[in-house]
Amino acid sequence: MLRVYKVRFESGSFQRFYPVDEGLYQSGGQLDIDGRPKRATWKPLDVYVLHPLRDIPCVWQLSSGSGQFIVRPDVVDKLAYPLRTAGELLPVNHEGREFLLLNVTEVINCLDREKTEFRRFTSDGIGLHPVKYAFHARRFTAPVFKIPEQVKSSIFAVEWSGNPARELKAAVEHHGLRGIKFELVWELDEKGAGSRATS
Repeated sequence: MLRVYKVRFESGSFQRFYPVDEGLYQSGGQLDIDGRPKRATWKPLDVYVLHPLRDIPCVWQLSSGSGQFIVRPDVVDKLAYPLRTAGELLPVNHEGREFLLLNVTEVINCLDREKTEFRRFTSDGIGLHPVKYAFHARRFTAPVFKIPEQVKSSIFAVEWSGNPARELKAAVEHHGLRGIKFELVWELDEKGAGSRATS
């Protein structure tokens, strides 16, 4: 069975990283993450922890509300295939320790817009902000991806067979990594019928 999950964070009880320089979020700034490669112009990002007494995750969220996540190099080894096929890993510094931010550059035009339900529409009738997803099952090219409609926010993960060597959700569960969770948003059964879950 083919399933698509939205990557979420267990942020309530875990620490999060915040950029020391908040100006980096401005349009065109270093943290204006939009699915395009950043490696050529990237400078190591300095971050801090706002709530240091919370539990330490294995997968860190960058700021509240951000769709970006950061991992230690040893965690990258456990998630190697899904992360490396998704995009690029960019250096982040926290108190002299190196971490890596995943910049997802695998942006796939795989949303089935005719079957997806949207919260809002443009004046031209183009759907914005999906609330129930539907996908074109044959368009997935990597186990971790973004869609053009949510390129600055949501990260998605595909589950084909539950192989922890190749799929993000299976690898996270296999290694017991904390700080990240997966919300099922769509699945395709053996008969080829897709079903949607509310997002």
